[in-house]
This record gives sequence, structure tokens and C-alpha cells, in this order.
Amino acid sequence: FKQRSLWFGALMEQHWFRVLVRKRWEEKRDLFADASAYAAVCTELVQDAAERNFDVWGSLGKRINQEPDHIVAYTTYAQHADNAVAWLADRYEWLNAYIKINLPTR
Repeated sequence: FKQRSLWFGALMEQHWFRVLVRKRWEEKRDLFADASAYAAVCTELVQDAAERNFDVWGSLGKRINQEPDHIVAYTTYAQHADNAVAWLADRYEWLNAYIKINLPTR
């Protein structure tokens, strides 16, 4: 289990902590199940403002910070929004599967 945070990595090596993480995920996972659907609604609500922001700053298709190439290649707000929504859905599924397979119940 590779982790950027030394503290979190050290904690995840402890069996008791891994049990607590799984227990907490099982308690709270339903709160995150619809995060991507909620994000999709939010992206629609802010679409006009976001598109104006891109127009003002001319940042579409440009590397601003450390964005990966596939993000830089997006030429519309819709592509950015769709990517964010898909990432949230994929991340939820990945977390759910990872925790179910890799973290102990007791």
C-alpha cells in the first residue's frame, strides 16, 4: 500500500487501524454513493459562469499547474465537468472494492 502521507501510511500498516477504516467506510459509504450524481447537477448549475471564466482567462487547452495531458487536451467546460463526474463515480467504486477486498472486518 503506497501512500504519500507518512503518517497515514504508517497507520495503514496497523491492523487495528485498518479495521477502523473499514468500519467507518461501511457506516458512511452511502453518503458518498450519489456524489457523482450531485456533482453532475452542480456542474450544470455553474456551467454559464464556468464557461465565462474560461473565456476571461483563456485557460482551456493550456497547462496552468500540473495537469496531466488528458486534462490539458480538454477544449470545453463540458469535458472538464464530465471528467470530474466520472472520476467521482470511479473513485467511489474503487474505494468500495478496495476496502471490501483489502481491509479486515475484525
